[in-house]
Amino acid sequence: MMYVKRYFGKMSGRQVRHFFISFDNESGLIPPDLDRIGMNVCYYYSDRYQIVYVVHEDTDHLHIHFAMNTVSYVDGSMYSSGYEDSYRLTNYVTDVLKKYNKDIDDLESTPSFIYNDDSLSDDPVQMY
Repeated sequence: MMYVKRYFGKMSGRQVRHFFISFDNESGLIPPDLDRIGMNVCYYYSDRYQIVYVVHEDTDHLHIHFAMNTVSYVDGSMYSSGYEDSYRLTNYVTDVLKKYNKDIDDLESTPSFIYNDDSLSDDPVQMY
């Protein structure tokens, strides 16, 4: 991710977009299901941005973390978040979950199943 940022001269500002999807314990999903869901969710951004995910199964509920480069590898443009993108991503995730006979109710409801965390913004040490 850092190579793309350096190539396009975009080393300042928000470095990564972080969000996660957390599943209710009663969802019936297992870690391999979450792995496939994570890969499918990555496809939403992967045509323009580098994105990675990890499935966490070391807590009381399964969840998937995503980290996305905020600089496009296609043209160097910065990712611009907003309600519109969050809405589209939510709809996309809903469609992905339908493939597993799940719906939005299978997700943890508080505070939201997708959480944008800009607190990772200016610390390149957190980039892998």
